[in-house]
Amino acid sequence: MMTSLVLRLWAFKLSLLPRSWALALGALLGRLWFSVIRVRRRVVLDNLARCLPELSSAERKRIALECYRNLGRAAVEFLLAARQPGDELVELVRLEGIEHVEQARAAGHGAIVITGHFGNWDLLCAAAAAAGHPLHVVTKQLSASGFDRFWQEMREQKGVRLLPARGSLTELLDVLKQNEILALVVDQHDPSPSAVVVDFLGRPAAATAAPALLARRTGAPLLPVFAERLPDGTHRARIGEAIECSRTGDLKQDVRETTQRIQNTLEQAVRARPDHWLWLHRRWKAERGRHEIAGA
Repeated sequence: MMTSLVLRLWAFKLSLLPRSWALALGALLGRLWFSVIRVRRRVVLDNLARCLPELSSAERKRIALECYRNLGRAAVEFLLAARQPGDELVELVRLEGIEHVEQARAAGHGAIVITGHFGNWDLLCAAAAAAGHPLHVVTKQLSASGFDRFWQEMREQKGVRLLPARGSLTELLDVLKQNEILALVVDQHDPSPSAVVVDFLGRPAAATAAPALLARRTGAPLLPVFAERLPDGTHRARIGEAIECSRTGDLKQDVRETTQRIQNTLEQAVRARPDHWLWLHRRWKAERGRHEIAGA
């Protein structure tokens, strides 16, 4: 409870600053995380070296620093969003390609939004919900209960409907059955036996099979969405065309092929803006072992 109160106090203090000053403070905080505190700095630089070997060491270090600076800005924006009305959030995040969502819902199967820890994904969700889109997000609980309470409460206050990461299959199917929008973050290591090993940035990675399975079962399209930070401090979220869902009749093959296409889409976004992705995550644990999707 104390942590949540402290965060709300910081949200109030930051709201008193001009937005540009607050974002500059966030960027400075990110630089401190990278240069002084060095939170997972070695993990980030190692991931970049393995995935982007064509870049010079200096360029990879620049990307790593900007990754931390963007995380600092995102943290500040999240605190600011706690006190911002919905119309301000909508103005901060420009949605491009919303017609793809409208077309999907016109077909009556709902939509499965695919994204990752890319740009300010939390602000994107809050802005989309504030714009009136019926958005349900599958989420995990943070180990720090105070941070988790503030994080979850803030998202719910902005209209984001939260679903637990485990044991919610019936609820996920209900969201799509009700012709609403289900958002899944697909860029972290999946330790479950049902994970699919795919190629991601040239390395084997265990990816969640959930989007492919849900799309195959319900007919809901898989729509990639990634938010990009713009120089003026606003964001542009591009909603792409539906990712093809394989339907050969072989469940394992269909899920594997579709999951690889999903990860390919994520990889394209990361290669285009590597400073926007969360390189701090230990994504490639599958290099130490292989997973196979569970049977039908």
